[in-house]
Amino acid sequence: MGISPLLSIRDATISFAQKTLFEEISFNLFPKDRICLIGRNGVGKTTLMSAIVGDVEFDKGKRWAAPNCVIGYLSQSEQTEPNFTALEYIMSALNKEDQKSGETHDHKVYLADIVCENLQIDKNSIMKNLSGGQARRVRLARALVLEPDILLLDEPTNHLDLGVIEWLENYLSNYAGALLTISHDRKFLENVSNKVFWLRNQSIKTNHHGYRKFEEWSEGILEQEEREMNNLSKKVLLESGWLQTGVTGRRKRNMGRMRYLQELRLKLKTQKQIVSGDKNQMQIDGDIKNQDSSQLVVAVNNVTKSFSINDEGNEKTIIDKLSLRILRGEKIGIIGRNGSGKSTFLKMIMGELKPSSGNIKVGRNITISYFDQNRSAIKADSTIQEILCDSGEYVQMGNGKTRHIAGYLKDFLFDPQDGKTLATTLSGGQQNRLLLAKTLANPGSFLILDEPTNDLDMDSLDMLQNFLNDYQGNLLIVSHDRDFLDNVVTGILAFEDDGTVTSHIGGYSDYLEYKKSLKEELLTQQNKSQSKSNSTIEVQQSAPKFSYKHKFELEKLPKKIADLEEKIKKLSEELSETEERNSANLAHIAMEIGKLQQELDAAEERWLELEEMKDSSLN
Repeated sequence: MGISPLLSIRDATISFAQKTLFEEISFNLFPKDRICLIGRNGVGKTTLMSAIVGDVEFDKGKRWAAPNCVIGYLSQSEQTEPNFTALEYIMSALNKEDQKSGETHDHKVYLADIVCENLQIDKNSIMKNLSGGQARRVRLARALVLEPDILLLDEPTNHLDLGVIEWLENYLSNYAGALLTISHDRKFLENVSNKVFWLRNQSIKTNHHGYRKFEEWSEGILEQEEREMNNLSKKVLLESGWLQTGVTGRRKRNMGRMRYLQELRLKLKTQKQIVSGDKNQMQIDGDIKNQDSSQLVVAVNNVTKSFSINDEGNEKTIIDKLSLRILRGEKIGIIGRNGSGKSTFLKMIMGELKPSSGNIKVGRNITISYFDQNRSAIKADSTIQEILCDSGEYVQMGNGKTRHIAGYLKDFLFDPQDGKTLATTLSGGQQNRLLLAKTLANPGSFLILDEPTNDLDMDSLDMLQNFLNDYQGNLLIVSHDRDFLDNVVTGILAFEDDGTVTSHIGGYSDYLEYKKSLKEELLTQQNKSQSKSNSTIEVQQSAPKFSYKHKFELEKLPKKIADLEEKIKKLSEELSETEERNSANLAHIAMEIGKLQQELDAAEERWLELEEMKDSSLN
């Protein structure tokens, strides 16, 4: 006997504002379904969630839910009780039976404690005093603590830092009910989903393999649709072409761009070793004017930033003795917990805030463009055209040229006829796209983007990724989208605890590998230290004997180390002098340097090991 569904929608047609969103759609939600809801802004994702909750009436069709089925819903916006504490608001989601049962209530309180701790929620905070991001985390906690049969999450990762997102993924993996989520975070969807609902052309297409298989599956659908479109009239193609998604072309472009990005990371890694003499950290001493102006764009010199936390003069340090250099062409992703100092760092780079100590030098002729996550440049009573155009119907571009607004809007996935639309009527994702359109029209030589990926749909993310991959200037970008960072940035700046900031070559996955290796190294050191303290005599008895073979090897190592250092030096000089060579040659040289560096590290480690054996044999 098969598993019964928790909810069924049958032959439903839904219209909104004289537009048909869905026509005769049918689907079921089963326990353990992990469904990601995919579709462009405006196709009806949120409307479909409202239909599942029962808040939207069908033009025709039926909705059935299992008896006593409980639905939890994190929506994009929700009215809260302003005078409730966070905990009171979370617990208000419980039904009357739960509130009457003491045992159930105790379990919910315990669960609320766990969820609040991991979502970084102060349970005693008053709802009306919370920021939008904090209030959204409380609403997420409310939906989770309810432990519903069906859990609907609309952009749950917005305003969450990476550690919290990873906790949420683990939490949802143990959830027993049906999950339906809307998210632009590809890694999140890959980690939580086992099914895809793809909303297109007023229907739902279902893939039963989760988001990991979405690209391959959707490519086949789009190719079939393209063949069908080619049989239609040219007029239809022109009218609907701006709506089409080119997954196949996008994947081919991304393959080439990823190869280029890997080559660029290798080149920058070698340049940093040359300039700073440090394999891991971006260090700098002195003033930017004393450095190579052709490469150095920003110098951060021993910067500390502290804020007063009370009237007694106590301070909290969020950035502690940070030194780094940003080289020409670098695109740096900034990650860290909320409140760790990311936005503060950006404001210091722009000169809006001053360091408590140290200094920041920005190169001459550097023009900065800034994307503000609060969208302060979007005036609600202005039209799209008024926001983008100084006057008339033409957008002023950074290269001195102009673009007609209709064509420019198409680049940012707007209908070319939307120029007269008021900004106040746009969704959060559309407002983000509009602000990106305004910022990227004249990006300057240094782009600073603070959380630009929030509320964007997949196509908008791809549009932004394509632009940033082609952009020739420098980039600082705060984002919690792991897949996006992997595909765009050349390095990661991680704001850790206690004001520590670490920098790493590569994307977010490379940063994770670094954290993993660091953890393993610390564990190994602890085990070695414990082993030494508990069995010093045993270690001395079992220490390897320093033989004639070891003596011969030790005598040869200094020359080997010197030869490797000389080879690395020559290749590094060759790399720095070959700016005009193609990227493949540069990547080859950089890879050879990396290989030699590994050999050098191994030789130096072996030399130390043999010296210790030699000393032990003499004692």
